[in-house]
Amino acid sequence: MYLNDYGSIARNNTTGNWVPSLASVQQGVMAAAYCPLAITNNRGFVASGGSAWGTATVPWIGNDGVPSDSASYFLNAWMYTSDPNVLGYIGGEPGQLFQKQSNIRFTSQTVLFADGIWEDGWPNCGTAAGPGDVIASPANLYAGDPAAMMGRVCIARHGIPKAPTAASATSPFPGGVNVALADGHVEYAKLDTLWSGYYWSATSVPQRRPQ
Repeated sequence: MYLNDYGSIARNNTTGNWVPSLASVQQGVMAAAYCPLAITNNRGFVASGGSAWGTATVPWIGNDGVPSDSASYFLNAWMYTSDPNVLGYIGGEPGQLFQKQSNIRFTSQTVLFADGIWEDGWPNCGTAAGPGDVIASPANLYAGDPAAMMGRVCIARHGIPKAPTAASATSPFPGGVNVALADGHVEYAKLDTLWSGYYWSATSVPQRRPQ
């Protein structure tokens, strides 16, 4: 809805995430910002050190440490406009930014939002030079991997009773996440298909999950 109205998403440089920007123009966005299977409204969850990562069952609190600016979902940050703050995060990769909705070619396979442990990130399907994609396949599917952009969405939130903390890197990952695509539909994605079934940036190519 926000993209339909504004055509692009700008990163909120005051709070560091997308929640306040969307909440300011779309009534009820915060009621939908928590996955029903995650602990909503941060019950029993207190941020420390100014920020707190989420897990498969706990929402995240953003860089500002304000609980009302928290959520359970991850925004694909390749959707951001190329403001100076965003360019500082991605270094020499501005060509991978979509910047506006009309630049998305594969709308039914391009992820806008997904279940995640952090507010945003720049997944790159494990391709070379992706910012932060140091560890492409995290073994801990409960906590994910904050250091790897794909690791921020690679959590087994759905499909199995309990997310494993030591999954085999050489076997198919169990469980999955729900993803919202650029054409407006939402679907369940098995974790391995986060690499092989979707586009994340303007130049990424789906491929097999690195093992």
